[in-house]
Parts: sequence; structure tokens; C-alpha cells
Amino acid sequence: MRHISRVLQVVAVMNQGGAENMIMNYYRAADKSKIQFDFLVHYPKRGFFDDEIEKLGGKIYRFSVREDNNVI
Repeated sequence: MRHISRVLQVVAVMNQGGAENMIMNYYRAADKSKIQFDFLVHYPKRGFFDDEIEKLGGKIYRFSVREDNNVI
């Protein structure tokens, strides 16, 4: 049985920014049979990289904490 490590990236939203571009460069280069990135974002709106993340097999978890102060 093959084990894939999952890494959770926590960012505000996956738009074109410095950290987001760096994360995507690592994600694109990663061996998907060994490692998979998932994303926890702080806004319910879709980001620039969301379609690509999903095509690469990543999951996106959305929180609305920044918009309605809902920490849970």
C-alpha cells in the first residue's frame, strides 16, 4: 500500500502573491505519488490558483473567519 503524505498550507486566499506563488511552484514540482498539498483559506471566495490546485488533486477548505469573525 502506497502512503501519500498530505501537507496543509494555511493562507488567506490563493491569489497571485509572493508566498502563494512560491507554494504553487513547490506544489507543481512535487511528486504527487508521494506528497499532496491541501489548503486552508480564510475567505469563502475562490482564489486565482483554486482551479489549478483542484486539478493537481489538492483539497481546499474554506473558513469565513476574516469576514464574519467566526473562528469555529
